[in-house]
Amino acid sequence: MEFLAGNRIRALSSERTAVTSGGYGGAFDLSTASHLQDFTVSGEGAQPGGLYFKSDGTRFYVVGSIRDAVTEYNMSTAWDVSTAVVGNNFSLSTQGIQPSGIWFKSDGLKFITSDFNSDTIQSYTMSTAWDVTTASVNTGEAFDISGTSANPYDVTLSPDGTKMFVVDQYIDDVFQYTLSTPYNPSTAGTLVTKDISGININAFGLFLDDSGTRMYLGGSPAIEMNQTSLSTAFDISTMVDGASLSSQNGRVDAIFFKPDGLKMYTIENLGVVSEYNIGTDNGAVLYETDTNKSYVLYNGSWTE
Repeated sequence: MEFLAGNRIRALSSERTAVTSGGYGGAFDLSTASHLQDFTVSGEGAQPGGLYFKSDGTRFYVVGSIRDAVTEYNMSTAWDVSTAVVGNNFSLSTQGIQPSGIWFKSDGLKFITSDFNSDTIQSYTMSTAWDVTTASVNTGEAFDISGTSANPYDVTLSPDGTKMFVVDQYIDDVFQYTLSTPYNPSTAGTLVTKDISGININAFGLFLDDSGTRMYLGGSPAIEMNQTSLSTAFDISTMVDGASLSSQNGRVDAIFFKPDGLKMYTIENLGVVSEYNIGTDNGAVLYETDTNKSYVLYNGSWTE
């Protein structure tokens, strides 16, 4: 069984799955967020910017704009940053000097970085999924974004790899590109630009949920996160401002959501990974009829 946003639940059979009491709501909703805990990565990340989590929640990745590397952190308890320990790293110094954003393909075999100094979006391939030590640069898959953005801080893609989104640190724009070859930044074509100066000034972090209908921005000096809605999925021209949330530790460089929308993670104040619970429905009970199992929602997680 897979828990999705809102009240949607995908069962692994054709049998009906039902919520029997309480409710399942607040997923991906910043207005329901509560800060849980922090984990400091500044010692290894050296001014870290980008943040991304492995799909099973047992590892997260940070890029640092001084160390010029992507660093792995392994968690003994999935999605719990307090259990993280530093792991391997992979140098990005040959391709740029200040990497600031990172995004991974869902199979863990490719990641894409943004560099706000060289104004480049670059892809890398890993021979072993989610293991950055096996990464190699795709030399033919770099995109020079300097024609539109002087400081591309963060990057994210649509799940199918056909749309790429970049946020500029200083001119308060989000750029949307169509990729003619999925997951290949060098094939970026049609450009859509969205002025976000009325939403978040000096934006750094950027996150788009898998449905393509919610985009999140993190910034400074406002020191807050903003949730926006896209009435047409993966089309930033339809963006409308929504909820906002003040950070716990200062400037927000990156934002990431757990796939079910019940956890949010940020990099704040140049080195603190902050974990937030999303949703207010503690105690909601779900009963899955095809397995005769019950689950309870507590602190952002469903437990049998």
